[in-house]
Amino acid sequence: MKRLMSLWSRLAEESASLCCTSAHQDINTVLMRIEHEGLSFLTITLPDLGKSFQRWLDQGKVANHSAFCKERGGNLPRFLGGFFQPCVRP
Repeated sequence: MKRLMSLWSRLAEESASLCCTSAHQDINTVLMRIEHEGLSFLTITLPDLGKSFQRWLDQGKVANHSAFCKERGGNLPRFLGGFFQPCVRP
């Protein structure tokens, strides 16, 4: 499990760097969810979230996924929230 977490952390950090955001909170969320839910978080919940993202793109609108808390006053999940923000590069 440590190898999967290491892979996830590395991927999240590199992706966050490319998207001008931070993945620190997302990495902590994955750690906590794996502790409580086990590998099913990586093998069931995250792929389900990915399917929801695809539906959102296809429909042109975003809705919250029931397995994740949403931003206050918004529809976007807090998890991976930094990746939903526009990237402004100097």
